[in-house]
Amino acid sequence: VIRAIEIPKQVGVRCGSAIKGFSVPGRQSLVEAKFPVSKKQCTLPELLKANSGIDEATATIVFETGECTYCTCIQKVDTKNYGLPQTRNRTYMFVWKPDDPDNYEDDLGYYWQALVTYLQNPVRHSLDAFI
Repeated sequence: VIRAIEIPKQVGVRCGSAIKGFSVPGRQSLVEAKFPVSKKQCTLPELLKANSGIDEATATIVFETGECTYCTCIQKVDTKNYGLPQTRNRTYMFVWKPDDPDNYEDDLGYYWQALVTYLQNPVRHSLDAFI
């Protein structure tokens, strides 16, 4: 359970996908969440506005938790290998849900790594050449 107050304001909440509703102090049952009309995603303030009467400080957003399988692939990159004349080491994690939940050996991550490697374009000029 994630308390609404602990979610950063800039975090988007995917409408209807994983939210069961709100747990409100003094109520035994879960309050069903309403989502902004005609939006595929919404921010936390938009979600709270659509659910007038839900107090951000005391309500708890309840997310659906079920068994699901996700695959991950980690790729380390350095910006100097992608055309920027500076060194910035970054680690990216690519996460996807396989079509077959029992298939932990989904090879989509290998394709992603190959794409990232293919996009490498090492710096051809030093930083001094730009100054």
